[in-house]
Amino acid sequence: MKPNDILLQEKHKHVLKNRNRVIFLEGVTGSSKSFIAGLAFYLRVFNTEKSKTQFVIAATSTTVGEKMFINNPASFVNLFPTVCEYKKQGTGGSRIELQTPTGIKTVYLVGYDNKSRYKQILGLGIHGFIIEEAHIAGDEFIQEAFTRLYRDNGFMYLTGNAGLPDQLIYKNYLNKARPPEEFANELPAETWAELNSSEQDDTYSYYFFKFDDNPIMTQEQITAMYNIHPVGSFEYNSKIIAIRGYTEGLLYAPYIDDIWIDKTTTGNRVRFHDIKPFVFEKIYIGIDIGSTAKTIFTIIGITRGYQRVVVLDAHMVDEEADYNDIVNEFNKWFMPYLSLYRKIDGIYPDSADPLFIKTLRNNILIKSINISGSIKKTIQERVTLKQQLLYQKRLLFTEKADNQRYALAKIRADGKGGHIDDSTENIDFNDSLDYALTPAMNRLMSYRMREA
Repeated sequence: MKPNDILLQEKHKHVLKNRNRVIFLEGVTGSSKSFIAGLAFYLRVFNTEKSKTQFVIAATSTTVGEKMFINNPASFVNLFPTVCEYKKQGTGGSRIELQTPTGIKTVYLVGYDNKSRYKQILGLGIHGFIIEEAHIAGDEFIQEAFTRLYRDNGFMYLTGNAGLPDQLIYKNYLNKARPPEEFANELPAETWAELNSSEQDDTYSYYFFKFDDNPIMTQEQITAMYNIHPVGSFEYNSKIIAIRGYTEGLLYAPYIDDIWIDKTTTGNRVRFHDIKPFVFEKIYIGIDIGSTAKTIFTIIGITRGYQRVVVLDAHMVDEEADYNDIVNEFNKWFMPYLSLYRKIDGIYPDSADPLFIKTLRNNILIKSINISGSIKKTIQERVTLKQQLLYQKRLLFTEKADNQRYALAKIRADGKGGHIDDSTENIDFNDSLDYALTPAMNRLMSYRMREA
């Protein structure tokens, strides 16, 4: 991509010309807010006076920052390669060096998941920021960034989807922002109510970005985006309509039904004996060791191309048992599946219980099977994956996994994109399924994006 290829709408041009101290771009996913914030940040850095030399790009992690600004063909680093050079090693760590009319400007890449790194960088004189996905940054990082912003008389661009109304970043800072008059009527009523809860600061600006603010997004793509997340879910509210707020009620029950499927219909339930063993590309097992409730084994099959997930069986250990007893019961339970499917691609017990993992490795009947601690994902990520799979009719249950299906139907939202942990066996079933799903999360999500 070259600078001449950039398509700018009036809102984009307004952002580029805006010289307010804080400029917040909030809106739906894929609406071009990150692209234009990056371009505006670059132009502002390029034109700063000689004495201002250090700037910061902050994202959830340095890796995410690299994906956004180094590997992305539309990033300012790739739009202006003759003046931008990325250096991953050396003094200061990951950074972009800009050749400008007033000398070299250094833009540090930091992840707000790395406290020691960002504290080191924020201890310098920082004259400008861009904070990606600001709504998920931790409160301490946000407070320190704003302190440096005012201390060094700098500027800040922030992007984000809609988060939770009571977050510090909104209440203490961003609700002070107001939109330019020509774009004020685009804001949802819910957003106006949030902004009006704080006194206006004229040095703060707010822009609301919609799908049609991205000039290269087609109507077909926009329609597909509305079909990704269940209406009313946290992800739908945050990323598809960009309204801050809480979600209530049952997380999965609205998307689970009792339809049996055959060759012509789809639903959430399938007969175990109708499944051909060769249809699965991957077979995973998740194990949750219940400390206060039950121990659950869940086995899933993932069909070719990661199109669907079938929960084949979920087994509950009925009585309290020590680790050796649990392993013995596991061996009896999983050996018939190994015989049927000829392979198990991975067994994932709860990573928080290394002693059980060691016991299982030492006593499992087939030593060649990969046994690893569960892959760490946030509860919100795990909820989103299951909701999307259910909504898209891609998560199916056999009659042998009815207990898993019933358990999911009882789990309630915590209002913040996660679930309420009521320390019941329902949560143990849920966690066991998550441990089986997370090894395939990225592939399952990429299938969704490909189809969308």
